[in-house]
Amino acid sequence: MTTAFLLQGFSTDRTFADPSLDILRETMAEHDVELHGVVDGWEDHGIRSFGRCAIEQNQYHEYDGIFIGHSLGALAALSVVDVMPVQHLVLCSPSALFSEDIYSKLDPSVANRIGKKRVKELSSFSADDAVLSVNRLGIPTTILFGERERELHPQLVARCGNLASRIAGATLLEVPGAEHSIGEIPYAVVLSQVVSNIARGLKS
Repeated sequence: MTTAFLLQGFSTDRTFADPSLDILRETMAEHDVELHGVVDGWEDHGIRSFGRCAIEQNQYHEYDGIFIGHSLGALAALSVVDVMPVQHLVLCSPSALFSEDIYSKLDPSVANRIGKKRVKELSSFSADDAVLSVNRLGIPTTILFGERERELHPQLVARCGNLASRIAGATLLEVPGAEHSIGEIPYAVVLSQVVSNIARGLKS
């Protein structure tokens, strides 16, 4: 059994034990992968502090170096790649909320949902710096996004492509028929397959 660590996307009142992740956990288990994550939810955390919680809670679990970040959780993952032991980074629909995006076409509803403090923090969170960190550390990276996000979240899809083109050796995958949620089929199925394949590669 391979153990991966997930930093889930933003939610105001949910923890890693939220039922919305049940499908993903079950699908991962079918691919011989166990998921762990930050137990307490986003309500008490900024982006970087959520990432630091991964470092703290990782020490209590088995962990095989596959670090998954979804949506705003992908930014939190990127904020700690230099201190979290990472053998492969998986970014699932990383939010287009880096400093390079934040003042351009940020949807006001997104800003209201994540809160002014997080928006302020994101204004100094650079995609350029994230790329430099991942490349400096030589971390193999896979980036996924849902096919339906091309229509629903075009700025996010553009940012995924930008990250993939600039992170050395990164793989970019479009999940057919998927929207933004990794806790729904087909995203959960494809992500589980991807993580399982990564695990086999790390063990070979």
